Amino acid sequence: SREDLHIVVAVVNKKVVGGLTAYEMDEWKKPTRKMFFYEIGVAEDYRSQGIGSALIEELKKICIERGIKEMYVLTDAENTAANHLYSKTGGVSDPSCVLYDYKIDR
Repeated sequence: SREDLHIVVAVVNKKVVGGLTAYEMDEWKKPTRKMFFYEIGVAEDYRSQGIGSALIEELKKICIERGIKEMYVLTDAENTAANHLYSKTGGVSDPSCVLYDYKIDR
């Protein structure tokens, strides 16, 4: 129901075996949008079969259709599977970025 939210799913034999979510984000400095690739998951029995790569390729197609020229994703340095997947699908690590995590507790 939101134009800026994208959910891509992988279905095998009528069963959802993977998916990702992503959000379009406005840049405040310029009239462009970036895609924030938020999360991805593939059922354990279906990993290492190209499903994660296919999901990312579908998200890239959505970016092209919507005129979005940049997509980004965050992961932990220790998450070797995610780092491998993102590198394999054309992602380039940016060592100049630093993530600050705020814990909001009230």
